[in-house]
Amino acid sequence: MSFTYSNSRQFLNNSEKPDSTTIRRTIVEHGVRPVENDNKTQSGQSATDVAMKTITKQHQDEQRELQELNNKLSTYIDHVQRLENRNADLSAVVEDLKRKWGGDAAQLHALYGPDLKTLRDAIDDSQYGHISQELKLKRFEYDINQAKQLIAAFDGIKVYDLNGLQQELNMSIQELENITDRFNRQLELLDQQRTNLANFHNELDGLQNELMTHQLESITVESELQTLKELIAFEDALYQAQREELLSITTPLLDVSNFYRNELTRAILDIRQDFDVLQQSQAIELEEYYRMKIEHLQQEVAEDNERKRLLNMTNETVDKSLQTSSWKDLDNIYQQLKIDNHQLQGNLDALSDDLAKIQEEHIREREILDRELNQLRDELSIKQETIDNMLGNNISLRFELSTYRRLLNSEEQRLNRLDQQQQQQQQQQQQQQQQQQQQQQQLTNSSALTSSSLSSTLTPSSSRPPPPPPSSSSRLPPSSSSSSPPPPKLPRPPLIGEPPG
Repeated sequence: MSFTYSNSRQFLNNSEKPDSTTIRRTIVEHGVRPVENDNKTQSGQSATDVAMKTITKQHQDEQRELQELNNKLSTYIDHVQRLENRNADLSAVVEDLKRKWGGDAAQLHALYGPDLKTLRDAIDDSQYGHISQELKLKRFEYDINQAKQLIAAFDGIKVYDLNGLQQELNMSIQELENITDRFNRQLELLDQQRTNLANFHNELDGLQNELMTHQLESITVESELQTLKELIAFEDALYQAQREELLSITTPLLDVSNFYRNELTRAILDIRQDFDVLQQSQAIELEEYYRMKIEHLQQEVAEDNERKRLLNMTNETVDKSLQTSSWKDLDNIYQQLKIDNHQLQGNLDALSDDLAKIQEEHIREREILDRELNQLRDELSIKQETIDNMLGNNISLRFELSTYRRLLNSEEQRLNRLDQQQQQQQQQQQQQQQQQQQQQQQLTNSSALTSSSLSSTLTPSSSRPPPPPPSSSSRLPPSSSSSSPPPPKLPRPPLIGEPPG
């Protein structure tokens, strides 16, 4: 099989055809591109920078490996050029031998040369087509695997998103049911309290009713004020906890596959669980607080009933003597209590306005946090897409490296086979030269013996008559004549690139 350096050069040139498989060029960017990220790890270095450094190091290693392969390829090309020069020298030697000993080699070459050349070209074309088909097959297999992986990843993401949405929907429904139950319980408690207050108002009359109402209202205002203060403190603590947890969520860790998505989902679930725990504890504290308030109100109502009974007894004794003056005093007290009630109502309205403002600020801060969370999710998706692109480039580079290795290995094997064939040809030529030298030595020895025998027979003697002419039986054989015998027919040396034998 003939596949010389010119054919390898032709193979490299033919690899740029539209129908053949081309090897893409990959541009490696040196250095590290800064990524805007204010969230740092405990070591003071961003996890994204660590990932970029790791990927940059991998790219540098791959670039160094490509440089080594390029150097190795240049060494192989130099070796091929040396072999081509040696092949040209051997071709000249063979041509010289053919001119000396191979009289019919030119005829054989003219007769079978075009067919052999056609067959060699067909073998080279078939080999090139086979290699091209293998490269195309590998590329198609790689594309099919990539498509399968993308389809599987898309299905997994879709199923994961559907499961996450279903879980969020179930949790939202459960939270809504819990809130509805708590609201109903609070309505029942409010109805009970309203019923009790209505009963209290019905039992009290006159100034005692107004006095009792004033006391109940002042107690209610104090309780609501305390509740608002506690609610404000709780909302502030909850806001700080949520803010710290969200800030802790934004600290990314080193994971190039699914870490950000899983960690963010887990953090959101933890926040919701903590919020549920805090909400339950708040509900328990409120229930305990209102229970204590109800007991306190019941105790005060009992004391007021006792005072009412005592006042009724006192009023019965002094009703006749101080009826006119007591009514005037009570009227003054009633007017003063109305003024105090109006002031307390104004304070309650102001506190309600403050509570509404605090709730609005809390809602605005929550919306800001939601926007930041959505922005972080978008950045996470962008970074995940960048990492996926980097992984795809890494896979393509590894595939190209494997293709280069395979081409270099096949070229190295071909060069080794060519070296072995040339060594065998040189050994055969050396053996042929040794045989020719031995035959020439034998011919020289035989010619020397023939000349010596002729000189001894042709020398005249003084006592003898001239010898008779030699008969036909005493003639010399054709091999012992003075003319050199024709050279023996040597076997035809193999052509360049043709296997021996």
